[in-house]
Amino acid sequence: MVAFSLVSCSNDDSASDDNPFVTQKHTDLKIYGNSKIVVPVDSEFFVTTIDSGNKLVFEYTYVVESDPEVQDSGYYESIVFEIEPGVSEFSLEGEELRFIKAFYRQVCFCLNTESIEIINGNISGTKRNSTQWDVAIDVDFLLIEGQELVSKEIAGRFRMN
Repeated sequence: MVAFSLVSCSNDDSASDDNPFVTQKHTDLKIYGNSKIVVPVDSEFFVTTIDSGNKLVFEYTYVVESDPEVQDSGYYESIVFEIEPGVSEFSLEGEELRFIKAFYRQVCFCLNTESIEIINGNISGTKRNSTQWDVAIDVDFLLIEGQELVSKEIAGRFRMN
């Protein structure tokens, strides 16, 4: 008799400290000044990047570090978007999210690792001072064609990188 054990990544952030497969996890809420989101136009499968520009780029990341003892154990997800630097608050929803280049991406041992445009939900923010914004993200997107929408809710203080 042969027994197989199957382990793969998960975006479940409720894993306990007792879980031997999770070595370290953290969330970052960053703002990049004088930046922009670059969306490649020559490919159906693409990954957005952050480059020099004239916008404020906001980046949420959630990372579960790889466990060297477990193959394919790490996980990373991000949501990025950009706004004009002169505003002090914003609130966009649905198709309006295209104006701020809102994208989701996950990286793990999973089917879809490309950037996915976000056009469902709401992203809003209020400037606290020159280096901090309070931002609320409540969005849905289709990770894999034919499956249910994935929902993400993030609220927190983003800080200038």
